[in-house]
Amino acid sequence: MKVIVALFLISILSSCAFLNSVTVTSIPKNRSTKVTSERKKFIFLFLNFNNDFVNEMEKELAQKCDGKIQGIITKTESIVYFPILFNAYKVTAEGYCVQ
Repeated sequence: MKVIVALFLISILSSCAFLNSVTVTSIPKNRSTKVTSERKKFIFLFLNFNNDFVNEMEKELAQKCDGKIQGIITKTESIVYFPILFNAYKVTAEGYCVQ
């Protein structure tokens, strides 16, 4: 019985990450300078009322590059820290600075 309870607690208390979507634009030949931006939002009881936390990512990428940014790859992940109660959304954008 103790083993079953222990396995149940381990499964509930462990965290998981799920990759929801990936988007890619055309990748340039010159890929020497990589720029990255990442945002994470913690969510309680799956109550997410807006996605405003990603609005500044474009500006942050532009500030890191003097030329154009090409080959942008975006990833959206859902992270489960404690099932149903405590979760997070993580958005990552990577691109290449082309002069």
